[in-house]
Amino acid sequence: MQERSSPGQGKGPPYIDYLNAPGTPQRESEAVTPPPPPASALPATPSRVAPEARRSTTWPLLWLLVFLIALVAGVSQLERITYSIFRARQRAALDTLESARLTSFSHASKLVAEGVGRSVVPIEVIDGSGDVGDWLAGAGRVFPRNGQGSGVIVDEDGYVITNYHVISTAEQIVVHLPEGSSKTAEVVGFDAFADLAVLKIDAEGLLPLKWGDSDVLTAGDPVWAIGSPFGLDNSITMGIVSAKGRRVVDGERYQNYLQTDAVVNPGNSGGALVNIRGELVGINTAIVGQDYRGISFAIPSGIAREVYERIRQTNGNFQRGWLGVRLDAARGERRQGSRSDTPSGAHVAGVLDGSPAETAGIQSGDIIVEWNGRSVADRQELMWHVAGTNPGVSVEAKLLRDGEIVSVTVKVGAQPEELQE
Repeated sequence: MQERSSPGQGKGPPYIDYLNAPGTPQRESEAVTPPPPPASALPATPSRVAPEARRSTTWPLLWLLVFLIALVAGVSQLERITYSIFRARQRAALDTLESARLTSFSHASKLVAEGVGRSVVPIEVIDGSGDVGDWLAGAGRVFPRNGQGSGVIVDEDGYVITNYHVISTAEQIVVHLPEGSSKTAEVVGFDAFADLAVLKIDAEGLLPLKWGDSDVLTAGDPVWAIGSPFGLDNSITMGIVSAKGRRVVDGERYQNYLQTDAVVNPGNSGGALVNIRGELVGINTAIVGQDYRGISFAIPSGIAREVYERIRQTNGNFQRGWLGVRLDAARGERRQGSRSDTPSGAHVAGVLDGSPAETAGIQSGDIIVEWNGRSVADRQELMWHVAGTNPGVSVEAKLLRDGEIVSVTVKVGAQPEELQE
């Protein structure tokens, strides 16, 4: 058989078509590409780069430089846009909680988390002693130590409310905002009796939480706790109101707490307790024991809001009322439903010299049963009634003395500084 040669050439090796199966004869109509010339036959490469080649390498570098400059210049603007988007989403979630009839509890919980979280901020205490003692020592209850805590933005002008024990020994307080910036805070005022403090930061674009009414809460109502436990920012847990009016006593102070089963740990102090509408109904404050055991305490919003407004109205010159008596803790303290022959009321064990009580004629052994028209069941109620009375105001108190009711007028004094810490 005669071999086929490539077109334009003499006899040579057979042509192979790699698109066909091996051994398939080549079609006559297909052309053959001549082999490339040897390298020695190519013209010599010039030693200098042509101007067109230099321009082709310079323009990509210039475009890259322009891109980098634009990227750097746009970072701050991008951060502002991102933060605005998050604020808009939070505002929309809060509006939905306020206006919509929620048919899905799961949906409501998601809206609470999205609408509230960015209004609760981590608080860092710098150069504090780190040891403020157990505010509820002896009762098996402890507060988280200084160094970290949480706060709630309650005004777009930069006012933040937190627990007093979080910042009580602070030399510097830093509030970390959601978009990543940090602001040094100043203490506007505090109320050690209620364990509350008001801070002020210089920041814009803040979205505060709305105040809710803690008085309308009932056992079983769902609540959410938001804070920074163990430094984990913007953590949220859910539970129910276990009880209201839990009284916790420490020396001459006591608090009227909300009890919940929402998980609260060190670092949650000062954070928000909110209802299903995303409203602030409490300030998370304490737990039972060294770690969470299903019992958490929060200061009701009714108390927190009153303290906050008084601190702002007085420009931080906040003062509690003072009577100047020593009350007997062993008498008149009765559990609900228990029976006792001891008369209810606050049993006076002693009267301080020069105090408002001495001036009013209150004596050791008296039992204060009414204060300014409100009944007094025990010493805790009297302490709160007196502390809630503005200094300089005169009120009527009714005493049980030798089996008879005696009325006296008391001009309430200002709490001494040593009692304010």
